[in-house]
Amino acid sequence: MSLPSLNLLRTFAVLGDTLSVKRAAERLHVTPTAVSHQLRELETALDCRLFQRLPRGLALTDAGQSFWAEIAPAVRQLESATRARQVQRPLRISSFPYLAQAVVLPALGELQALLGERLLTLDTRRETLDLATHGIDLGLRFAAEPADWGALRARRLSGFGLAPLAAPGFPVPAWPPQVELLPIRLSQEQHSWRQWAAQHGWQPAAEGLVLDSYAAVLSAAEQGLGVAMGFLPLCIDALQAGRLRPLWPQRRIANGALWAVWPAQAESPALLRVVDWLEQRLGEMERRTAEFFSALEG
Repeated sequence: MSLPSLNLLRTFAVLGDTLSVKRAAERLHVTPTAVSHQLRELETALDCRLFQRLPRGLALTDAGQSFWAEIAPAVRQLESATRARQVQRPLRISSFPYLAQAVVLPALGELQALLGERLLTLDTRRETLDLATHGIDLGLRFAAEPADWGALRARRLSGFGLAPLAAPGFPVPAWPPQVELLPIRLSQEQHSWRQWAAQHGWQPAAEGLVLDSYAAVLSAAEQGLGVAMGFLPLCIDALQAGRLRPLWPQRRIANGALWAVWPAQAESPALLRVVDWLEQRLGEMERRTAEFFSALEG
């Protein structure tokens, strides 16, 4: 006889604790349908009924009570050992460079405080890393909406928008702009300018600087060397400080969202605290961005 999977046994242990499919699903961060399916699978594997379905919630059968009394302590011990191990190893976060620079790096002290004794490591390679292959616990990603993350758990952190930005003294070209608009582009990234131009039925007649970091792109725009495609809400500090301004505020476009994604096995209270913090921080930046553009458009 093959043994049930650890995942099924953990679901059973949580169901025994909560006596509620809904509350068990919330604790396990899965859907109620998934919990019900796993319970049926376990009952089939054991060839016995573990719960009695009541109008409100569940009740353990005699067989279920006996089995739960043996399984639940073992599952708790495994979870405790896993959490202890997670405290020992760093929390590895992968982020595209400018998101890390705009949001994560200025608040490393806050994030480390959320982790307690667990250390933080940050990978800012430009390419999108496979989380499992590279041992990444938490990935910060850009994606269109709706996004399909497969088996990964995910949370939407904020919307993502595009708007051409330039230095305050940069002349606003007539629409549609011609050669006087010199797009400053990030090397190996042409999607943002193409996406924005396509939505407005326009094609650049010339190309300006091509630089290898987004921070350099914004710096060149601040020096009046051309026009940068603003990644919103990540550029809100430069806008509110007056270092950059949108050339055409009414031509800002929505372009997907920023997400946090992580494997189920990497989930921990510390990781979820970091995700909560990121959602709050990016949500606040998104609110400031909306207020900034509303004032210009009003």
